[in-house]
Amino acid sequence: MSSSTGIRIKKIPFLNWDLKGEAIEFKKFYGIRFKSAVGGDFGADFAEYRWEEIEANDIVLDIGATEGLYSLLAAWRGAKKVYASDPLFQKELRENLERNTELAKRIEILDYGFGFEGMYEDAWERKRKIGVHHDLLSFIEEHPDLSVLKIDCEGCEWGAFARLEDFGKLRMISFEAHIYSCSHKQMWEVLQQRLSSNGFLIATQDSKPPAVFLVHATR
Repeated sequence: MSSSTGIRIKKIPFLNWDLKGEAIEFKKFYGIRFKSAVGGDFGADFAEYRWEEIEANDIVLDIGATEGLYSLLAAWRGAKKVYASDPLFQKELRENLERNTELAKRIEILDYGFGFEGMYEDAWERKRKIGVHHDLLSFIEEHPDLSVLKIDCEGCEWGAFARLEDFGKLRMISFEAHIYSCSHKQMWEVLQQRLSSNGFLIATQDSKPPAVFLVHATR
């Protein structure tokens, strides 16, 4: 489908979403307004992140928040607190929270990333060095009631799990896994073992995951 300006628009029914880069009012979601400067089809993936399973009073960490849609949906679902991390999209993330002032009261933007220290980030063609200085173990120690994690493991984010063996009060983890190297594959295998030993049931899109796949772990 194309608009009169020649911009290709992809409709995603579950969100009444389009990708013109305009602020869209999601009437289904009590007036959430969201602007995407990135475009693409990533909006469709949010249904697969199972944000609808977020419960009232959940404490949520959104790593790779991009422009904040998952964080806003988590707040709309009733999450008590949402932490949003994406050093590459600070400006866009703040602008979308400003469009949703009531929901934004329960969303805190973190000014750091997660993963291997000092990794060079090249996501979305935004080439710059990110001051990564946090991992999940440190965050859970600081926020022991964390119950829901959403994370995009596109490279350096795999390092967020490196020291994590005890998952605290986490009950649901949803993440997009990118496996492009033997080290990524090894880290995924270790993470599966740790999740299983902590009582998580793991589901992936496919029985033999491709290079990029979504993972859900619940307990």
